[in-house]
Amino acid sequence: MSIGATPVKVDDSTFRYPFTGQFGIGDVEVRFVAKGFMDESDNESVATTTKFTVAGPTATLMSFSAPVQRLNEEGYIDIWFEPSLNGTLEVASILDAAPEFSLSGTPAAGVTFTKVESLGDGNSFRYFFDGDFASGTLSVNYLAGSFIDSNGIANGPTTDTLR
Repeated sequence: MSIGATPVKVDDSTFRYPFTGQFGIGDVEVRFVAKGFMDESDNESVATTTKFTVAGPTATLMSFSAPVQRLNEEGYIDIWFEPSLNGTLEVASILDAAPEFSLSGTPAAGVTFTKVESLGDGNSFRYFFDGDFASGTLSVNYLAGSFIDSNGIANGPTTDTLR
């Protein structure tokens, strides 16, 4: 990653720094050096660090609010997959045989996913299961690289937690 030497002033307190290269998925740390710039009153900057996260495609459990009894009666969970900016989800990466997530926590003991179907909008999918969820804390762990978008970007690992 290479940062351009001259920032572009957006407004009185915002500057845009051009760069070449690409960010990978994960945390990005930005460090400003002491005395790197001054304001209009000649006050010099102090050293500071900030972070942001490059997420790429993401997934979110859509069944967060469903009581466990209803979830077990319906026999499925719905997950929304969001592609990266200007991308579309590669549906085949969801419908293939490889799993997109794993479950952890005692509520998932004895639950097995049997099939996945698209809900027709290109982003939401229904995962059918056998067995019953129990009450308690359950984590849905999205597996890194388990789905991609049309930009060729794969997801990073994330987790949804239900209590």
